[in-house]
Amino acid sequence: TAPDARVSASCPDILVIVTYNIEHGEALEAALADLRSLVPGCADLVLLQEMGPEGTAWLAGQLGCGYVYSPASIHPGHDHPVGNAVLSRWPIMAHRVVVLPYRSPVYGFRRVAVAAALDVAGRHVRAISIHTGSAVLPQERRLEQLQAAVDSLVAGWEGAVVLGGDFNTSTPSDRFRFHRVLRAAGLRALPAPAPTVRWQPARLWRLGEVLDHVYVR
Repeated sequence: TAPDARVSASCPDILVIVTYNIEHGEALEAALADLRSLVPGCADLVLLQEMGPEGTAWLAGQLGCGYVYSPASIHPGHDHPVGNAVLSRWPIMAHRVVVLPYRSPVYGFRRVAVAAALDVAGRHVRAISIHTGSAVLPQERRLEQLQAAVDSLVAGWEGAVVLGGDFNTSTPSDRFRFHRVLRAAGLRALPAPAPTVRWQPARLWRLGEVLDHVYVR
């Protein structure tokens, strides 16, 4: 973790949260421009997926954030690790990594959930970055991945929770069933205003799927 996250005497009324799957951890300059244009003052929390260790450290440094990172798999295309990260402008007190069950049946990818325990002006917040399997993995197994993260990182945590990332909810059935699991854990969704896949032909007709979500408690 980097030591330069901010410390404040008072708890903020609002936390600004961004989740971003930066495909293969590439095009980091463009991703940084996205983040700075979306939130000019910088988000309090940035939940990242498909990141490498060097790119995570660079992006955290550019944003003035502390961070935790864990690789999940080695990408077969470029032979580099990819995984999840939590970037925070608030002090990171501890972190955990949960390896999710089931590998991808196509590439053998493993998935993880990365959690950081934050001190937000004396209030304990657990921020979790998750990346569940894509639709090549049966829905029931992807739901088990989600449940594993909830059981390990949400259940039993008494503070506030932010859980977000790339859920790969490519169908309405996915969204409904994933939402039901998280609602049962006491989490509520922060609705996405538009599809969250940047390059998708269906967006030309104002269609497309919301694959990325943020839930809070």
